[in-house]
Amino acid sequence: MNTEKRETLESLFGSGRIGRDEIPKIVISIDDSTDQALIESAKFDIIEWRIDHFTSFKTEHVLRVLNQFKGYPSIATIRSKTEGGSWGLSETQRLELFQEIASEVNIIDIELSTIQNESTKKRSRTLIASCDCSMKKVIISYHNFDGTPSIAELNRIFKEARTASAHMVKIATLVKNHSDIQRLIKFTLTNKKHRLLPIAMGPIGSLSRVFFPVLGGSPMTYAYVGNKPTAPGQIHCNKLAQLIKRFYPQPAI
Repeated sequence: MNTEKRETLESLFGSGRIGRDEIPKIVISIDDSTDQALIESAKFDIIEWRIDHFTSFKTEHVLRVLNQFKGYPSIATIRSKTEGGSWGLSETQRLELFQEIASEVNIIDIELSTIQNESTKKRSRTLIASCDCSMKKVIISYHNFDGTPSIAELNRIFKEARTASAHMVKIATLVKNHSDIQRLIKFTLTNKKHRLLPIAMGPIGSLSRVFFPVLGGSPMTYAYVGNKPTAPGQIHCNKLAQLIKRFYPQPAI
């Protein structure tokens, strides 16, 4: 990995407070059907491989696809159906695939619900431990497509994810009104000294993709490439890059 891409990871997971004087890094979510030329023309910093959207879950196929863009920092996500994903096989098979491909990416994204489930708890914690040993990073995520919980509930979720050895905690909730956004902002400001990635999903939550990093959370924001968002409220990566350039100008040297 070249120096520029290594610095991208260090800005996300290095020591010190996350988000201070940082320009947000753009993550594009793609699968194995995304046109390579489209990716090469896109403006982004990190690839999120949405493996649950792949046409095949065979390890050989997944590894072959992951190796196409080895020069970029990458996140492996195999999202469960219970949290908005498309994984159609068993939880055991999902965690086995995570284990088999973890060495080929920089970060894995696994749900808090998977870690807390009695049937998958042991295997998921083994996965996290192996990532830690091999210097890989772990995002522990929580998704709520029904609404935004109370501050107390958000704090409980955040604490449990941190206790489960998350390098970063991603909390994505559906916002239905400005009160929901304000609640998510208050939660973010309260926990800004930690590695937190808050996302407000939904049409009125799109502003979170641009402005939440400046609140003190992670300087990482998700976008889509092509014609279809992978989550409600996502902005196309090229448009998001323009907005970030406008609102996060490079300091004069």
